[in-house]
Amino acid sequence: MKNVYLFMICLFFFSGNAQTKKYTYYLYLNDYNQAPTFTTQNGLLVYSGTNQAMKTIFDKYKIYEFKQAFPDFAGSSCILNTFLVVTDSSALINDLKKGLPSNFISSDDLTDKPVGTLNSYPTDYGTTHLPNSGANVSRSELDYLSAPVAWDITTGHPATIIGISDSAFDNTSPDLIGKLSFVPGWNGYSSSWEHGTAVAELAAGKGNNTGSVGVCMDCNILASPIGFGDTSVCDAFNNLRVLAAGGARVINMSWHNGAGYTNFMGGYRQAEQCIINYLVDTYDVVLVGAAGNAPSYSTAQSYISGETGGVLNGIPITPFGELFIYPASYDNVISVSTVHHKNAYTLPLSNVLDPVNNPSYCCTSSWFPIHVDLQDSVSGSASSLDPNNPVGVLRNGYYQNAYNPDGFQWNHTVNGLVDIMSTGHNVFDYSAYLNPSSGMPIYNDGTSFSAPIVSGTIGLMFDRNPCLNSVEVRSILQLVSKDIEHYSTLNNNYLDKVGSGKLEIGKSVIFVDEMMKTNGNAVIENHTFTKFDFNLSRINNKLTMNNVVFRDKNTSAFTAKNNIDITNADFFPNATGRIDLKINGGLTVCNTAPKMAGNNASHDSDSLKINRAVLYPNPNNGSFSIMLNRSEVKDLAVTVFDVFGKLIYQTKTNQNEFDLNIPNLPTGMYMVKLSSNSINETLKFIKE
Repeated sequence: MKNVYLFMICLFFFSGNAQTKKYTYYLYLNDYNQAPTFTTQNGLLVYSGTNQAMKTIFDKYKIYEFKQAFPDFAGSSCILNTFLVVTDSSALINDLKKGLPSNFISSDDLTDKPVGTLNSYPTDYGTTHLPNSGANVSRSELDYLSAPVAWDITTGHPATIIGISDSAFDNTSPDLIGKLSFVPGWNGYSSSWEHGTAVAELAAGKGNNTGSVGVCMDCNILASPIGFGDTSVCDAFNNLRVLAAGGARVINMSWHNGAGYTNFMGGYRQAEQCIINYLVDTYDVVLVGAAGNAPSYSTAQSYISGETGGVLNGIPITPFGELFIYPASYDNVISVSTVHHKNAYTLPLSNVLDPVNNPSYCCTSSWFPIHVDLQDSVSGSASSLDPNNPVGVLRNGYYQNAYNPDGFQWNHTVNGLVDIMSTGHNVFDYSAYLNPSSGMPIYNDGTSFSAPIVSGTIGLMFDRNPCLNSVEVRSILQLVSKDIEHYSTLNNNYLDKVGSGKLEIGKSVIFVDEMMKTNGNAVIENHTFTKFDFNLSRINNKLTMNNVVFRDKNTSAFTAKNNIDITNADFFPNATGRIDLKINGGLTVCNTAPKMAGNNASHDSDSLKINRAVLYPNPNNGSFSIMLNRSEVKDLAVTVFDVFGKLIYQTKTNQNEFDLNIPNLPTGMYMVKLSSNSINETLKFIKE
């Protein structure tokens, strides 16, 4: 087999009146031992070898560089035979390959392709990435979760709708205007601080403006009310169906309607669980819930259980145990709790009070020296009595006193039904920023803020692959999360209480992207799973598992089209668990494929093409757009019917994207039928 060399040319400019463009190439040679030799004259390279044909070609051009590109890779002819070339003309490379094909095999043009980072930042990303045209605030929580990595692939699309079940919204805010719709009968408007505004901005706030940015910045939002004194629990759950019927792919529920402790399911209601199951089965919608803000544990001795925390001489909540908040704790809901992100966690921890170089070190209490807000930590504070093992004292890292002899730490709710952890401490609250007179802090805490970040991530995942089902979404989020339970001594006291670990926005979107490609490689690595039910049966090429353990009651089923590559992975579930790995060369990944989304979209041409149409916004006022993800449309009949089958409107088009304006429609639900020789689809929308 022939060895190959690579020639590369870089781009430079001379000073002076005329700028000479330089061309950069990797040039692949047959044998680096036969590479041409040069001398330097007046800053240029001049061919000094004896091959007359080679000399004739090189003498026609200015040669600025000709060198082995990677000389330190001994033993690899593929690498050593790669050369870097910089010249004044692209014709040089063509002449060499054409005139001396046995010497110069092939090339790659690197001209005007400088190396850059793989992070995409909107212009309103605050002080986290300058320059900034938006709010003068830090969005470090999004960096910690790798959101800019995901934005390299997609920033969402208006056809992807995120449902927000919450209180009122300020729909005049820069981040929500033009992308926020409400279910029929509710306008949801408020000009004061509102919980819903903050939640919606985190999930899908508009980017590249004067405000800030949400995770799925180009997704649209459909909102419905919950009961803050004006809506019953019954109405809130009825409106979840309206959100799903209105096209929401994911619904965020940053609220609770009941709580209970182990063996005392005070918050569980059978009818509500049935509704959740119905929505998932009927609409394949993904539901995301906030796990809760109350401490998770109660004993007869430690009274740190209520919403107000450790009240002196308080009354313990019985019958003691883990706390479960609903609807987050229902089956088929992704329950989200919080993890700290503010201060870097590097061992050993220093006990030097230095706010600049050691910001995590808070103080020395009468119990122990304390570090606060450590990245990947569930507890707000950790002991550094042992700088190399800061797991704290007793149960979960807090001190003892007369009313807390068990050493419980105040933190947001964690339990065995939590699915994933997201940032929920010191998170930017856009509603408070818009309304400084409210007195609310612009950096806020709570699982209400961690849940919509997960919902926005799911919006990005649906944009890349709208065929994902709810099981696949949950599986991917957990499989690529960071294992903060088994790979960090910080959280030893939270085993089996923190879901699969820390949300990774970038890895979640990358995994979906790789699942779709015909040459993709979906990677699971560095994680121990002791529970959860994973099912991914539509991996279009290759699945790689590296340094992964599936044990105890974990059940996993993976099917890839071409290959499953396993390195340093262990599979030993117990009697209730199982592992199923399959190769299926005939599997069909999806009958639809990703929509083009955002300025940073990077959808490969080898991905499967889509046929499914999308309608947005939904709900709407009778004016909306329809997009068919195919390049050619001919004689498409478009008919609109009400729910009783009465024809309301009809037209024809040859466009794959078009607008409809049907004025004076009564409020309600309507069907749009699209039909031609190759298309037969029905879409639903709600007229507000």
